[in-house]
Amino acid sequence: MKPSLRLLTFDLEDWYHILDHPETERPEQWISFPSRIERNTERILNWLRERKVRSTWFVLGWVAERYPELVRRIAAEHDIAAHGYAHQLVYKSDRKSFREDTRRCLECIRQAIGRDVSVYRAGGFSVTKATPWFFEELAHAGIEIDGSIFPAARNHGGLPGAQWSKPFIVQGDGWQIREFPLMYQTIAGRRLVFSGGGYFRLLPYPLIRRFTARADYTMTYFHPRDFDPDQPVLSSLPVKRQWMSYTGLRTAPAKFRQYILDFEFSSIETADRTIDWSDRPVFRHEELFR
Repeated sequence: MKPSLRLLTFDLEDWYHILDHPETERPEQWISFPSRIERNTERILNWLRERKVRSTWFVLGWVAERYPELVRRIAAEHDIAAHGYAHQLVYKSDRKSFREDTRRCLECIRQAIGRDVSVYRAGGFSVTKATPWFFEELAHAGIEIDGSIFPAARNHGGLPGAQWSKPFIVQGDGWQIREFPLMYQTIAGRRLVFSGGGYFRLLPYPLIRRFTARADYTMTYFHPRDFDPDQPVLSSLPVKRQWMSYTGLRTAPAKFRQYILDFEFSSIETADRTIDWSDRPVFRHEELFR
């Protein structure tokens, strides 16, 4: 039996980088909020250091531009990837604006750490059938590995009809991208994601542990704000989004520390080197958006 593949990833965002909300959706608004990103990130780095765990950090270009020293500190111990510059929903972008956002993000990260990165994740996993150009644009930008596919329905898009929840290859004319999608467990015929963000905070830990133990592939995704119960509350958020954004913050640190104690995790880049990609499914990029 092959060992389980469990990947630990973080999206490097501040507490106010909340998608699709009028008060927080544009970079020019962000400078008015007090930052908590350095303190919250350092806590996570200490936890990972204690367990000697290597992870992948998807960095907003806007963050790399303003906190390059923080990104360098992360890069000294973990792998750095791109998360777009302005944290916009892909399905609300046109192809040209997405191209410009991606290239600006890559340049900000290059300026911060002195090298290129070739791994990407879209803000909010917001790849949908409305973005058939997504992978081709990534390939043209030099991206080789992606982690943007969310094979279930969610507030910010997703591909609920997707039949793939394990690593696969996306192929175009003269290019390939290796995809590490999110995965799910099926409960009463419905797909349930459990391994990151609000899902992790809201679900009881015994259920998360059971789902992880029986899965042969687990992709996690966390944010520094997921472990910060003292962050400001955006009262302008709708009631449902307030519940999703702030519930479970006090218990999340202990849950997370137990999680990385109970299971062994690695970075995406480490996993990429161990996977036999010749044995993975290959899809034409057009197929994914039908």
